[in-house]
Amino acid sequence: MVKKMKVNTFLNKTKAVFNSLVQKRVVIGNQSADLDSIVSSISMAFYLTSKAPDSVPYIPIINTSKSLIKTKKECMFLFDYWSIDVERDLVFICECKKDLNEVILVDHNELDTNEKELGIDDKIKAIIDHRLDKNLFIEAKPRIIDASVGSCSTLIAKLFFDSGIQLDESFAGMLLFPILSDTNNLTCRASQQDIEAVKTLGTICTIDSNFLYSEIEKFKFDLSDEDLTTSLNKDYKQFETNNVKWGMSSVNFSVNEWIKKSTRDDDLKKVKEFMQEKELFFHAILSCYKNLNEFKRDLIVIGEKCLIFNFEKTLKNNVRLIEKNDQCELVYIVYSVDQVNCTRKYFQPEFEKIIKKFQSV
Repeated sequence: MVKKMKVNTFLNKTKAVFNSLVQKRVVIGNQSADLDSIVSSISMAFYLTSKAPDSVPYIPIINTSKSLIKTKKECMFLFDYWSIDVERDLVFICECKKDLNEVILVDHNELDTNEKELGIDDKIKAIIDHRLDKNLFIEAKPRIIDASVGSCSTLIAKLFFDSGIQLDESFAGMLLFPILSDTNNLTCRASQQDIEAVKTLGTICTIDSNFLYSEIEKFKFDLSDEDLTTSLNKDYKQFETNNVKWGMSSVNFSVNEWIKKSTRDDDLKKVKEFMQEKELFFHAILSCYKNLNEFKRDLIVIGEKCLIFNFEKTLKNNVRLIEKNDQCELVYIVYSVDQVNCTRKYFQPEFEKIIKKFQSV
């Protein structure tokens, strides 16, 4: 097994050899490239490399662009904290060609558009994820999909614990970032596995979890110098249901307050341009924001009138309709969301059902 190694040393070594490798084995996170996706890809790559130190290393791939990652302040905080240089140490999805030999998916279990373009359908060898199982790549090993945990990083931390591979403080501390963030410091969506992972990781690194969580939140909710298009792109996932493209952005401001206070025509024009650029049939924006130190969520769905009216008739559970507007070019409905744990992971299958029902009419 590989000896203890600092996370930035591992990344620097893998980045240095990536282009020269004849056999490329990679670990790819999901297209939102949030803390959990990034940390999962880095830690899983190290785990697999540690298990077979004499073979070709696994390279973690950041599933977004270099320019977009720099807009994610909580991710840049992670990089700065562990002395990870974006230019020197990270490999991005755009650097991958159709020459990948082995692909490990983390924090998702279906391919996004960029991954499909790489032609890797028959290269998926393992999956670690914590969302709805799409029952794809059934032959992958390991194939660990557990929707009960709050963070994919929890599942990867458990792989380390069970294997006996020793973690450097930087790897242990890095794994804490997404687990604390995704579970709101173990107060929401936290399973027993998440709690145990934080406890064990805390014995390896000396970080104060409460302080770390408060710092992550500070950067995550810092919206200064951020325009609407950046907010929509920053934590965005695109899906395809029955050949229909649609997208969902997660933002850290109330979409209800935004739509009330904004110069509506200008902002909706930006949303329309965003949708046209990505060729979307409809777009959903799901918020998570703080109101008097309490987390809240609301949701806006935007698109053609016929589909949006279908949302009004069908989307009932865990939401309450606040406003419907069919007097502008882009029809939209704004909902309040009853429970803060109704994340994108909850709404994705709900939206897929509505699209399928709409198409069958």
